[in-house]
Amino acid sequence: TEGAISGYGSGATPDDRLANAKSRGTAGGALGGILGAAGPLVADGVGALAEKAGNVYRGIGNAKVAREMGVSPQAADVLRGTFEGTDPTMAAGAIARAGDNAMIGEVSPASRGLLDALAVRGNQARNVVNAAVDERVTTTNTTMRGALDDAFGPTPAGIRSAADEIASRTGPGRTAAYNAAYLTPIDYASGAGRNVEDVFSRVPQPILKASIDAANEEIMSNKALRDAGIRQILVDVADDGTVAFRDLPTVPQLDQIKRGLQSVAYRNTDTFGRLNPDGARYNRLAGELRDATIDATGGTNGAYAKAVAAGGDKIAEDEALKLGSEILSNRVKREDVARMMKNANETVRESTRVGIRQQADEIMAQTRRVASDPNVTARQVNSVLAPLSSEATRTKLSLVLGDAEYKSLFRQVDEMSEAFNLRASVSENARTAGRIVAEGRLKDATSPNVVQQLMGGEAVDAAKSTVQLLTGETKTSQALRTDNVAEELARYLTQQRGETAQAAVRYLSQVSEGRNLTQAQANFVANTLSMTGYFAGTPAAARALSNEQ
Repeated sequence: TEGAISGYGSGATPDDRLANAKSRGTAGGALGGILGAAGPLVADGVGALAEKAGNVYRGIGNAKVAREMGVSPQAADVLRGTFEGTDPTMAAGAIARAGDNAMIGEVSPASRGLLDALAVRGNQARNVVNAAVDERVTTTNTTMRGALDDAFGPTPAGIRSAADEIASRTGPGRTAAYNAAYLTPIDYASGAGRNVEDVFSRVPQPILKASIDAANEEIMSNKALRDAGIRQILVDVADDGTVAFRDLPTVPQLDQIKRGLQSVAYRNTDTFGRLNPDGARYNRLAGELRDATIDATGGTNGAYAKAVAAGGDKIAEDEALKLGSEILSNRVKREDVARMMKNANETVRESTRVGIRQQADEIMAQTRRVASDPNVTARQVNSVLAPLSSEATRTKLSLVLGDAEYKSLFRQVDEMSEAFNLRASVSENARTAGRIVAEGRLKDATSPNVVQQLMGGEAVDAAKSTVQLLTGETKTSQALRTDNVAEELARYLTQQRGETAQAAVRYLSQVSEGRNLTQAQANFVANTLSMTGYFAGTPAAARALSNEQ
């Protein structure tokens, strides 16, 4: 048609126009017919050549991966596609987060996806993946207990036993310090002595009487105090409730009055066990009496100051122990911990840590066996990881622990969390039929279709996609249906750990890019595979080992 139109337009006369149109139309029709018929044949030939060249190139690459990494060509094809483009730095970061026991199968989304696919297929590959992942989380039990011991100390027998242990451990030094303090006289004529009386004058008379009664009850019930020569505090109470001392209190009596004030203070708490305004006021007065007594007995270097520093306030220690035993729950707020830790001495911090260790152990011990997950050892760890994962808990623990201990604990906690994240991602129970269908649809929706591939000039890939669309066949699906290849991949993804996994990713990238491994690198791969019992006897491993020998 184009030739006829062109010929008709080139003529000068009507006869010339018809003649030219006929001549050029015949030539154009012949040329168009020949080329039109030959075009598909030419395209097929070019496509076949491109397909063959691509297959040869991929075959060379896969054979290279198989030879260098000691795997079968089919497994090499899948591994190459999985790790091609994986950034070794990203893989190193993933392994650093997951720890020395991290598998090569968890270094990237692509490798996790392959591990996931192997975990839901039948036969030995699933067993290999599930056993490796289960072993990975089971070993975290020992890691968790060790991390808790390092941060908070060994597990106490119980909260009451913990209180007894604190008392017995600090008892000898505390007793000696208090004996020295109790022998120190107070000069009530001095300014420091008058300050002690001033504190008494500011304590409400009913509260002061209750505090003295509490102190006398403790003296009467405690033989050690009586043996130390501590006498009851003698007071006169007038009809209007006014309290007057017959003899001004000695240091032992002042100490007991201070403890009595604290005891009364902690009877005034809210529903969460926190001091209400009255309790806070009485507790503040107890602190003022302590400080006034310190000033009246030689100041911060005096005997009473040393006794307080050696033993701490027993009630404060008990409260710290109680706070620590609830700190992993939502009942204890960050503000509560901040208040307790403000100006807390080492004894109070130690009591808090003992309480935390006891609570963590109790949480693990309360873990029950369930039919859906019989691995109680792993579930014990997960039960503690749950509260440790919240920002609130981390803030509370950072207030109790020093910076170095806090970082050490949560580095290990984060490593253990990665193990459980891996377990969740390959859990058979979590991988429902609906999830599989949804993943397939997502892949179909995001992958270029045949028309898009054609428009992009990818004729060969478009042809392959058409066949795969009709048959549902891909190289990966074919490889995964082969039991031996699937098992081979499962072992490769689970037995390469830590630094070995990092090296394997680097070597896979290097070989996939066409670069050869050095002899040392090849020997490293061979030794690693043989030491783990992985592919022992394969030709590639045997060759590498023989080269080293």
